[in-house]
Amino acid sequence: MLPALSSIARGLRRAGHPAVTLRVAAFYSGDAAATATTTPAAAPKPNVVPDEYYNLEKATPDTLNVFYLESTDPFLNLATEEWLFRSLDVTKTRVLMFYQNRPCIVVGRNQNLWTELNPRRLAHLNGLPGREPIALVRRRSGGGSVFHDLGNTNWSLVSHRTIFDKAETANIIAGALNRLDVVDGASTSARQDVLVGGDKVSGAAYSIIRDRALHHATMLLSADLNMLRGTLSGEAELNITSRGVKSVSSPVRNLRVPAKDQPGELVALQAMDFSKAVVEELRAFFEPKDVVFTHMPEATMRIIPDVIKNYEELRSWDWFHGQNPNFEQAIRADVGGWELSLRLKSERGLIVGIEIESCSAPPLPVEHPISQEALLIRLHGFCEALTGQRYNEAHGVASRHLERFGSGADASGAFSLGRALQEAIVDRYFVPIGLPGDAP
Repeated sequence: MLPALSSIARGLRRAGHPAVTLRVAAFYSGDAAATATTTPAAAPKPNVVPDEYYNLEKATPDTLNVFYLESTDPFLNLATEEWLFRSLDVTKTRVLMFYQNRPCIVVGRNQNLWTELNPRRLAHLNGLPGREPIALVRRRSGGGSVFHDLGNTNWSLVSHRTIFDKAETANIIAGALNRLDVVDGASTSARQDVLVGGDKVSGAAYSIIRDRALHHATMLLSADLNMLRGTLSGEAELNITSRGVKSVSSPVRNLRVPAKDQPGELVALQAMDFSKAVVEELRAFFEPKDVVFTHMPEATMRIIPDVIKNYEELRSWDWFHGQNPNFEQAIRADVGGWELSLRLKSERGLIVGIEIESCSAPPLPVEHPISQEALLIRLHGFCEALTGQRYNEAHGVASRHLERFGSGADASGAFSLGRALQEAIVDRYFVPIGLPGDAP
């Protein structure tokens, strides 16, 4: 679980940093209690839009605001992170956030769901008894796909864009880990990942809007690495060619540190120790005049209007599927001895067309149960039925269309063709992914 804020505040004061503010009440209501500061810092106003959006004179913030989001709902945490990112006055403060999510996969803004995820594997895992379902989320920042669970801690740093430095921030996080004496030591890569012994323990993504920048990332403490490896792999046999951003695969590991009370033993790094070390490293590096800690209870997060709006958007079809990059899918199938080649095109989550590229006989003579002409007539109807439909619903739409093949004078032949198309095309190429939070 995330740390008790009072213990971090006490630790900073003992280390010689008396100007530490602790807010433990509802941040949004402004009902905040200061426990260790001369004058409590004023709570940032919600939905503040700075007047100096386009004044890019270098900012000199003198406060570090640290927020702990007390929810494990990935949609709510990302919605709150987005609200804080857009709302606080970054000319006066840096904002640090920590939160943990229940099991979920978070894909980047510009990633294709079907080339990043393994929906059949996810459906299997979500169907196992006693296992918490894996939610699917599309975040607003770019970058690659990541697996979250309670063994992973997410951290975010918001600053004015004129002082935003990806490499600097990554080095600060690595420095925090080295404060903790992590096994094999921490360093950074050219891509600003945080590495331990050459393995990635933290992968980052970024967002820049007007005068502000967001650098947020994971930190693998005791995550289920088998789940991470087993779910973040697209299905190559779907033959999808996409313009979306492709994740970069890297070896990963969880962090290990020497046990405090068992010499020679190694244990998982705790979220409390990690977040405390990050705050201390940021404090030493930036030397802010004040550090302000704020608890964000889940109940508070759920009543903030802009958070509610962000939450609903993250869970909507328009965002999760409608943001999917345009792609083409090459469909190859043998139906009734005829070799078919189709090309499906999708834009913004919709099927905009399916072209029949070829319908040919194999080199060796084959007895066809259906004529080429009859097959092409059925195929044209099949393609028309799918055009304009949501791609994630293609399996259901196509299956219902093929069920209607069993009527008319040629019912027997038509039914066998429908079954052949179902097995060769629909079940093979159209793999459903539901709405965010649903089982794939």
